[in-house]
Amino acid sequence: MPPPPVGLKAVAIEKPQNATGSELKVNQDGFLSGFFDDRKTTTVPELLEKDLGIELGKRDFRLVPAASGAAPVLRTVIRRWQPQSSTWAQVTVDLSASLVEPGSGRTLWSVDRSGWIVPTEGSQNTIDASEKASRRIAEDLVEGWVVAPPPERPVTP
Repeated sequence: MPPPPVGLKAVAIEKPQNATGSELKVNQDGFLSGFFDDRKTTTVPELLEKDLGIELGKRDFRLVPAASGAAPVLRTVIRRWQPQSSTWAQVTVDLSASLVEPGSGRTLWSVDRSGWIVPTEGSQNTIDASEKASRRIAEDLVEGWVVAPPPERPVTP
């Protein structure tokens, strides 16, 4: 990963864009889904957006709405999301992420990963694998990010 951005106190998270050409549903609502799995249908972009918010929150960033223009916006584009179906031990991901300054549109930070093998050990199905991969990706993307310290106060005699 590139060095983390500096000087941030707040971040807006834009819903990740799905550029895979498929729906990326994590689990399907079906006739028997309530009997075997009580999780609601969600998508990979929804999972990733939630997990990015959790990880930034753990690092004490203030999260603001993307449309507010009050903070740089974290944008992600998912180009491939391919869980390994034989053992569910990994998800192969192509993804780009950028932190864009509101107003000017200047890119403050960016990363592009292709063929990213995200380990999802212990997964039993595509739901588990996608959830684990999303958490791991969010952790990796914001690893090293820290909130800017408050400005120093001048020392007064």
